[in-house]
Amino acid sequence: MLEQLLADLFGDQHLLRQNIIPAEILFGHPGFQRAYHNLQLSGVHRITLYAADVARSHDGRWWISGDRTHAPAGLGFALENRVIASRVLPTAYRAINVMRLAPFFSQLRQTLRDSAQRFKENPRIVLLTRGPESPTYFEDVYLARYLGYTLAEGGDLAVREGRVMLKTLGGLLPVEVIFRRVPDGDCDPVELAPASLSGISGLVDVAR
Repeated sequence: MLEQLLADLFGDQHLLRQNIIPAEILFGHPGFQRAYHNLQLSGVHRITLYAADVARSHDGRWWISGDRTHAPAGLGFALENRVIASRVLPTAYRAINVMRLAPFFSQLRQTLRDSAQRFKENPRIVLLTRGPESPTYFEDVYLARYLGYTLAEGGDLAVREGRVMLKTLGGLLPVEVIFRRVPDGDCDPVELAPASLSGISGLVDVAR
């Protein structure tokens, strides 16, 4: 549902035309980026990761109190906690039959691989981080290492001739997929947030 909602709000906007969603709510929301309007993403999901805030009421029922699709944090911490728990309390860990996280990360790898437009068998994927000043930097580093991706900050990437390139000592290397851990509004200082030091200049234009 959220996937279809985003496709409409950043596309034909039938929900606005039919007044199902008031225009002032959408256009007044800080999360609505006009630069993304009519951005065609053929064969690519707009939402790769989804997380929910859950709370337990007084009667024992669980409720979802919030949706998180904005580069949700927690994956790396969950993985690290599992590793530590399995080493510190191995007997108890095996006894409670905890569901393994490996299948989830395998699916995540496959999803990111499938989103590549070229070299689908072995695309170059980078994890875009805000850097050491970010409160989730440890998680970014841990995830990049676990998934086998290059950890990159905005300054490590550049746009050349309509493609995102990774700067290396050996020259520029083409990037097929960016696993973004940077908020939407900070992705491109040219079109989104001029003060952003985390984004890649020209990234939105590449997506177009």
